[in-house]
Amino acid sequence: MGYVEAVKKKKLFKEFCRAGVFVPALILSGCFAVSGTGPASGPAEEAGIQPAYRLHAGDQIELKVYREQELSGIFQIDAAGLVRHPLCGSFPAAGLTIAEAEAGFTGLLREKYLVNPRVLISVVSAQGSQVVILGEISKPGVHPVPVGGSMTLLQAIAEAGGFTDLASVDRVTVTRSEDGKERSIRVRVSRMIAGQEPDLELKPNDVIMVPQIRF
Repeated sequence: MGYVEAVKKKKLFKEFCRAGVFVPALILSGCFAVSGTGPASGPAEEAGIQPAYRLHAGDQIELKVYREQELSGIFQIDAAGLVRHPLCGSFPAAGLTIAEAEAGFTGLLREKYLVNPRVLISVVSAQGSQVVILGEISKPGVHPVPVGGSMTLLQAIAEAGGFTDLASVDRVTVTRSEDGKERSIRVRVSRMIAGQEPDLELKPNDVIMVPQIRF
């Protein structure tokens, strides 16, 4: 790709930002705008935790069992992904949504202690995730993903200030670890901007590399 073509694509990306093309699911930078007020949200949404949020090791949760104060309390999910309850024992919580965790703990209580337990779980504090952006980007480095949210590749690029003039936007790679193995995904960002390819949803600890154009 020539230098002139690379600069044109960078300008196109900035124009998309100014036009507010990106869905403002996360308010990541000045490129995103709030589009009105949404429907009323529950406690989880108000705390920044979406219903689809999956619990992580390090998250701190509050467990409330109706009319059972001794079974209730605040617990932290340990490195093994377990909630260690002094009476009920260990319960695997990492990877579950809040609804799934409530259902699982309800079953545990029904099996051991109560006939018809009523359980409510809320997230007190959550272990955030992050992505790393390197190379020809205005603000390279580690960029956090809001708790309970998600981030796409285009959103991450906007959060990092956009490409430099020397960025090769069609040779971007995203490297991630899956099942203990590294996998690299080659991305043509210009096609995403043009709507010819879907945006890529990032995963925690993805590493984005933006190489320099070839002269």
